[in-house]
Amino acid sequence: MDEGVLLDTGQEVPADLVVYCTGFKQAVHIFDATVVQRLRVADDGLYLYRGILHPDVDDLAFIGCGPAQWPDAAATASTFFPTTTAGAP
Repeated sequence: MDEGVLLDTGQEVPADLVVYCTGFKQAVHIFDATVVQRLRVADDGLYLYRGILHPDVDDLAFIGCGPAQWPDAAATASTFFPTTTAGAP
C-alpha cells in the first residue's frame, strides 16, 4: 500500500502520515548515584548530544536512541563533540 498502512488483518488504512513511536525513554535508575549526578537529569528529561552522548559522561552512550556512528565518532575524536559550555544544559 503506497498511501497508508496495511494491517495484519489485511485491512488497508489510508493515511497521509505514519508516525512510528516505541515509547522509548532513557532510564537512569540503573546507574549508580555518581553516574546519575554526572548526567544532570533535568525535570523535563535527559539532554544528550544527538540523543545519544552526554558531554560529561564520555564512557556511556544510549545506543538504540539514534545512529550508532556518533558514539564511534566521539570515541575516536573524528568529529566535533560539544562541551557543556557549547550550549548543553
